[in-house]
Amino acid sequence: KSAQTPVLLIHGLEDNKTAPEHSRELHAANPRFTEVWEVPGAHHVDASVVAQKEFEERVLRWFEK
Repeated sequence: KSAQTPVLLIHGLEDNKTAPEHSRELHAANPRFTEVWEVPGAHHVDASVVAQKEFEERVLRWFEK
């Protein structure tokens, strides 16, 4: 709750290694400095493949903040 480093949590909704609830819990613990993007159809670490264009746009926008 005291961390002030911005974090973008990208979570595939079909992730079979880490439940999406884990990213939601991290965000809930520090909503001021975190953002969650849940990617439908993405598994563990393949959001950049499943939603390539949106992934690029969101990540670039994140770093522009």
